[in-house]
Amino acid sequence: MVIKLSKIIDKATLPLIFRNIYNLEANEFTIDSNKDYNFVKIDTNKNIDTILKIDILQSGFYAALTLLPPINIETRMDKKTIIGIITDDYKIEEKYINDQILDTLLESYNNNILVFREIFADGVPPKRGTNVSIKVYFDLEISKPKVLANGQVNFKDLKQYVFVKEGDILLKKTHPIEGIPGVSVNGKELPPPPVKNKEINALTGVTVSEDGTTYTAAYAGQLLFYNDNITINPFLTITGNLDYKSGNIVFGGTVDVTGDALAGFSINADNIIIQGIYEDAILNAENSISIKTGIKGKNKNGEIVAKGTVFSRYAENAKINTFGDVEIEKYCYNSDIVANRIICNSSASVVVGGKLIATSEINLFSAGSKGSNDMLLHAGISPTHKKEAEKLITEIDKLNKSMNEMKNVLSKLDLTDPNIINNPKVKKILDAIKVLKTRLPAIQDKYNEHKKKSVNIDATIIINGVIHPGVTIKFVDSFMIVPTEMSKVKFYYDKLSSEIKFVNL
Repeated sequence: MVIKLSKIIDKATLPLIFRNIYNLEANEFTIDSNKDYNFVKIDTNKNIDTILKIDILQSGFYAALTLLPPINIETRMDKKTIIGIITDDYKIEEKYINDQILDTLLESYNNNILVFREIFADGVPPKRGTNVSIKVYFDLEISKPKVLANGQVNFKDLKQYVFVKEGDILLKKTHPIEGIPGVSVNGKELPPPPVKNKEINALTGVTVSEDGTTYTAAYAGQLLFYNDNITINPFLTITGNLDYKSGNIVFGGTVDVTGDALAGFSINADNIIIQGIYEDAILNAENSISIKTGIKGKNKNGEIVAKGTVFSRYAENAKINTFGDVEIEKYCYNSDIVANRIICNSSASVVVGGKLIATSEINLFSAGSKGSNDMLLHAGISPTHKKEAEKLITEIDKLNKSMNEMKNVLSKLDLTDPNIINNPKVKKILDAIKVLKTRLPAIQDKYNEHKKKSVNIDATIIINGVIHPGVTIKFVDSFMIVPTEMSKVKFYYDKLSSEIKFVNL
């Protein structure tokens, strides 16, 4: 008797089928090794009935049929009997049986072909879900120094920190979607593969949308992202100096430098604190600047610019410009300062040389020195407000000119004609005029505010100790040179005479 094979079966498995399943001795069958195991010769007197075996594969999704033809027996199982065994003994639901494949396998079986582990039934596969997706809108990697066009390397503008502004989108998260279960050939539920999820913990300074998908900066500051935690720190501490190690800093919160601010480097921030010495760096603050040790400039190449108060224990060769006040504790030498109020009036404090320009008040303990005439105290004017007013009036003139040009174009058109009024270009001009009419009043208000603050005829210059001869006193456009040493005196602008006058304190 010869049993054919429906497929090539490996050398290790094929003998096992005849020894372990058919229970034949080794001398009762011969594998034709010259025909790639396409058939096996059987030489036995044993009567062996049909052998049917079902293997459930992949957690029940597939069912594989092993159907061994009978040996020395003529009767064979019919389809109905086989299906009965499959459904009753192996609990496979008939609706998952592929009838066409089963017919093909039965035909092979009836032609004395050995059917070994052929898939004939499959259930409903589970559908994969979608893993969590996180898109970040920032780069946490430290950048390398940039090579400039001239071949030089810029070691100052290094990206050492991640800074964000209020309202910046930090990341967006798409929640995972669970998969859909499948059904096994036995009718049991097949769970889908588990989806991956990741929780991002929003700490201080980060707001999360109601649906939990969008993370936004609640205020400006340094972004920190670690161990799936995200937070905004409104304070940035630079340990050491502002130098090549820190690079230039741009930050929306408060920057605290524990060391010195060296020449050639810059900070742009909301508030700035320098614990050490300032040395001709460029500091620009939306609010206040505090220099705890002092300012030790060399050639005024640096600049300190703020909109709020600037404080320093002392100032040498400083260049300060602020809308707010400047407070100097000990002494001020050869410095150019523009502020609302300039105060250096502690006992024994000294101001010598330079130009001090204040909108409201200059309040000093001692001004000038013996034999020195190079010092100006100018009150009642704000170059900063004046400059802003000039910029705004230029912008106003430019916008008015643009609006008049557009009105001139419209004056040549018949705006009662629907075809013209609905023309896209005409509509664009009308919309632009509408925007300008909204913008101009706001800009005009800013201009009026800066212009008003650029001159203050009620300003005063107060000397609590001594002012030396040769110091120039100026109010608006009037000036005088202090003729002799004076003590405890207040200078002011007399509106009636348009002259500078003084009174003893």
